[in-house]
Amino acid sequence: MNHSQTQFWSVPSFELLQQLQTTPQGLMSDEVQQRLLRYGSNLLKPKKKSDALTLLIAQFKSPIILILIFAAGLSFWSSALLWYFILLQQKWQKGPFTKG
Repeated sequence: MNHSQTQFWSVPSFELLQQLQTTPQGLMSDEVQQRLLRYGSNLLKPKKKSDALTLLIAQFKSPIILILIFAAGLSFWSSALLWYFILLQQKWQKGPFTKG
């Protein structure tokens, strides 16, 4: 049986205990100390606290957000350009030398 490809939950408990070099009662205190020195403590790293600015900036990592911002900018720019041409056309229809 190839243990590197077998999932741990499908291995019989006695075989798993042999692989982990332990007993059903657990490890002896001297073995615990040796493993702590060899492998270190089994602790999770604490999460970094995020402030509001960090969370806001993290939102821009998503490609869909970048696409939406680009689309909004393009829409704003194109509508501003459209209004510019409309106003320019109205100005020229009145004539270049008329007031108003």
